[in-house]
Amino acid sequence: CEDGEAVVVRAERALDFPEETSTAEHDETGHVAWQAMPILCHFILSSQGQNLLKGSRVLELGAGIGVPGILAGRVCAELVLTDSNDAVVERLSRNIQLNRADIACAPGATRVANLLWGAGAFPPKETATPQSIDVVLGSDVVYSASSALALLETADFLMAKPNGVLVLAYIPRWPSVDRALRDAFEKRNLEVTSVPLASFLDTDEASSPDGHALPTGACLLLLRRRDEATSRDKENTTWKIDPPALVTIADHAAMELRVAAEHLDDDAVASSLAEAIGGTSAATSVSVCVNATGPFAVTPQRAHKLGEALGADTCEGRISGIHLTESWLGAEGWATLAPSLKRRAASLVSFSAEGDEIDDAAAAILGEVLAVCANLETVRFARNPLGDAGVEALARNVASFAGLTSLTLSRCDIGDVGAAAVAKALPVTLTMLDLSSNEITALGLGDLSAAWRQGKCPALTRLNISGNDVGPGGGAELAEALPTGTPALECLDLRGCSLSDAGLRWLAPALPSCGNLVELHLGSNGVGDGAAVALAEALPGM
Repeated sequence: CEDGEAVVVRAERALDFPEETSTAEHDETGHVAWQAMPILCHFILSSQGQNLLKGSRVLELGAGIGVPGILAGRVCAELVLTDSNDAVVERLSRNIQLNRADIACAPGATRVANLLWGAGAFPPKETATPQSIDVVLGSDVVYSASSALALLETADFLMAKPNGVLVLAYIPRWPSVDRALRDAFEKRNLEVTSVPLASFLDTDEASSPDGHALPTGACLLLLRRRDEATSRDKENTTWKIDPPALVTIADHAAMELRVAAEHLDDDAVASSLAEAIGGTSAATSVSVCVNATGPFAVTPQRAHKLGEALGADTCEGRISGIHLTESWLGAEGWATLAPSLKRRAASLVSFSAEGDEIDDAAAAILGEVLAVCANLETVRFARNPLGDAGVEALARNVASFAGLTSLTLSRCDIGDVGAAAVAKALPVTLTMLDLSSNEITALGLGDLSAAWRQGKCPALTRLNISGNDVGPGGGAELAEALPTGTPALECLDLRGCSLSDAGLRWLAPALPSCGNLVELHLGSNGVGDGAAVALAEALPGM
């Protein structure tokens, strides 16, 4: 509580964590507290939360053990706690009785109900009538892509008109769910205000009030209908966003500027970047790391702000790395950012984009950018729908990187055509290649193996092809390439490649030729005793 006094809530919960026993038909996860619940509780206890809730009609969706709603009940006029599990609803009733003395609502204005979500399951009038709830609460209630829209449909049905609000505490767990939630915001035409956690949490933003680490992207959101939001939140708040964090990289003459999506709504990145460069020696390089994990995105407007910061004259020769995670820039955003990336091309040694929804159109733009980044040493693309066309656009310039040592193209929907494009582009300086979890078969691996046999990667020490269905033929292709093409190889990852007995029998005799090999991963390949014997016979020669 903001005045320093402890607040006690009595609540039953399950003795054992029920996640493993839950099913789609019988969800038991409401019997315990989840990680976002303390975030919502502390917001409710803050002055801004109390002002929002005082005298309001409040309903909690997916209430579970009901602690946030019970806290709201200390100041609100009406309280409804809901869940979709009958046993959880029974527990909610007991938890209300345990806290009856502290709940300000009259007994007749306090109730529990079983409530399903979605446009096809709007609540009966005895639970709540349309547009009758001032504040809808929810914490850790978006757990699948389909639940995101269903939750917002129900909240929109309930929210008073005007000025109804959904207060949502959210923990990112799966990028697909983050994206579905953001798309649902747009579909329901909701204005989203992200309340800085530091505005109501005394603890560091990286830790929840119960001491457990909060993942990147944990947030407290206020959602209102866009045609009603106007400037209400801006007028009634003085939230201050902490500037991007500047972190020293141990054992390196380098700094990292860690940027979140909300930093790109004003000039915070430009001023922080200028301060970082101005406060360090000319020998210190700066990497800019943009992490928009959660139901956020780097919109074209935000991309423009980032571009302004990176393109400033003070950054000349000082930006060594640009790394983006879950930014969802899209082709328009990358086109906006591209000119500034080109201005930093001479000093750039590392670039990565992870989970940024880079398709072939965006890859074409990035390919033009990378073409002028001649000093790149590390390039990483992971969880992007590049496809073969996208990787072709990126790969055609890779061979021109005189010092490229590390290339990652993981989970990028790359097939055999894309693998052939990579094979043509491999630079002789490469020491690490990660093509894991794509759609490459023995045909594509054959093109790569041919490149290795031609001596294109004599310095390669780490090779990851795991999660590609290369089959027995893939084992045969590698058996021909390894003896002469990868003399420096130290780690080979072939997990989940469907090698089977035949593939491993072909591969095993070639392994002793890799004199430096110290790591070999072969799990989930459907290998039986016969192939295991062949592998055992090869091991003494390694």
